[in-house]
Amino acid sequence: MGNVVLRASMSLDGFMTGPDVGTEHPMGRGGERLHEWLFDESDEGRQDAEIARETSAAVGAVVIGRRTFDLGLEPWGDVPFAVPCFVLTHESRDDLPMASGTFRFVDGSLPSALEHAQAAARERDVLDRGGATHRLHLDRRGRRHARAGA
Repeated sequence: MGNVVLRASMSLDGFMTGPDVGTEHPMGRGGERLHEWLFDESDEGRQDAEIARETSAAVGAVVIGRRTFDLGLEPWGDVPFAVPCFVLTHESRDDLPMASGTFRFVDGSLPSALEHAQAAARERDVLDRGGATHRLHLDRRGRRHARAGA
């Protein structure tokens, strides 16, 4: 079984989007600036982009939250991920096949979504790509560690 990897671009003050996130600005106003490092042509920028490509190549499945899905579907187009993507939601919905993968909707908890994603990824990594799922994952890990140390 691969690792669960949390990967995100974040500002130094802890934001993963610009202000006013919505359908008109899925990354928030000016939020695209958080991803400019991927396109930096300096030596350091090329090294960062290469690391991002290497970590992406190890991914076998993706987990996102429903809001990330709702806001990202239109800008991503028909080829958002080249692997199965599991959307954590509380609303039932049929799978959504795309050109390079399928969105599968998991009604339940983050552990359930991760279990589905890990089964699909097999030995490859699972990428957690949603802000809300990041928080759920980190909260879950923090509580586990707090109990273990108590």
